[in-house]
Amino acid sequence: MLDEVKPDIILNAAAFVPKAQSDYESSQSDANVVMVENIIENSDAIFINISSMAVYGVSDRVLHSEDEEARPETAYGKSKNNIENLLRCNISPSLSIRIPGLFGPERKSGLVYNTFKALHFERPPVLPEQPLLWAGMDVRDAADLIVKVMLTWDFSIIDRKCVNISYPGLFSINSFVEIAEKLFDKKISYNIVHPLFGFDLHMLNAVGFMPETDFSSALLRVKYDYGF
Repeated sequence: MLDEVKPDIILNAAAFVPKAQSDYESSQSDANVVMVENIIENSDAIFINISSMAVYGVSDRVLHSEDEEARPETAYGKSKNNIENLLRCNISPSLSIRIPGLFGPERKSGLVYNTFKALHFERPPVLPEQPLLWAGMDVRDAADLIVKVMLTWDFSIIDRKCVNISYPGLFSINSFVEIAEKLFDKKISYNIVHPLFGFDLHMLNAVGFMPETDFSSALLRVKYDYGF
């Protein structure tokens, strides 16, 4: 297919994505690297790679910049970091776009949907039982920024680097729970304290693209989209 189409640019969003906490250590993450190896061995097109906040891992930092050393702790995070390193060594121009976890009206699973559904039906939501890093973004907002960045990125100047895409501000499971409580006017009994996580968006801002909404507004929008 690559020989026939001869694409100028490839956007790779294919990956094994964890659905449960245990999936982050699954050996299936190895397939993420193999897929990229197969593509770049057979094409010299500009390569846009969808990466993940999982490359950052846990550290003393709260706000994470593209320039800091990646310290992934899970098999999934390591696979995403290995892909980024693979692209840095590749001759063709590339860009890795690091995104948070995604939610949206087509996804009937995950933290946002499951919490909203539980509150809608007046049931206690099932929330993580141990501290973990988390951030979220409506897939429509993420897709909008990804397309804008990939079509305007100057690969002659900024080559084989990464860029963060996210809503501004800091995220945690606790801050999400607080917003959910307000949206449904219900109290959630929950005492696990989760770490804060934020994306440094200076590079995204430098190329002139920032989200047109914020995290709270996106959650309100998707609540109505779900019919809750």
